[in-house]
Amino acid sequence: MILRIPLLPTSVCLFFVLTFVTLGIWQMQRLTWKNDLQAQIDAAFTQKSLSDLTEDDFRIADKNSIRRGQKNLWLDVQKSLVMNGRILDGKPAVAVIVPAYSEDLTKFVMVEIGCAVKIDPAAFERKSRVKMTVRGVVRVPQWSFFTPENNFKKGHWWRMDVADFLNYFREPFYTAYVTAENTSGLVKGLEPCIIQRQLSNNHLSYAIFWLSAAAIMVLLWYLRFVRLQKSICNPHTKI
Repeated sequence: MILRIPLLPTSVCLFFVLTFVTLGIWQMQRLTWKNDLQAQIDAAFTQKSLSDLTEDDFRIADKNSIRRGQKNLWLDVQKSLVMNGRILDGKPAVAVIVPAYSEDLTKFVMVEIGCAVKIDPAAFERKSRVKMTVRGVVRVPQWSFFTPENNFKKGHWWRMDVADFLNYFREPFYTAYVTAENTSGLVKGLEPCIIQRQLSNNHLSYAIFWLSAAAIMVLLWYLRFVRLQKSICNPHTKI
């Protein structure tokens, strides 16, 4: 018996099978990445004592890495910027970020000192430099394609973009920034910005879905173009 496999339906089926398998593999890769990142977060927040952050910690470029520690910094609160796009208690909020430096650092580092639903800009103008031991998480900024670009000439900040900080302050900045855990009291009305400790991780179920879809597609193709032809040529064959 010679099977007649139609070219167009088979090509379409093959395209979707390859697409579904690719999506499944991608979700498995995302699962590994998310598990590794969660392990880093768990380790960071279960350490008994915080180590001192070094210049290398602020130079990290890997967006999948985080550091947690402490550092003696001068916080230039008077030069605060208001970063949009934050969420606090389920409401749209802003984060207040300030440039900071230390005697043993060669560049400035941005510190997220707190978040609020609404702030009074005048509260920052009366502040000056504050020296304190800042505790918090160091990470590389991330934003999506949909995040608006900064317009610092109009005071509109959305992205923790090192290049924009350089252009605005005329000072060099490290690639990483700090989300502080103990600085919200510097300005009235601020609360600590939320540091997500438990990541959403549904990638395994997504991978199973896409790989199952690929298997079902192959099964349907077999039943339609192989098993059916066999049953027609041999009436005693059960479908």
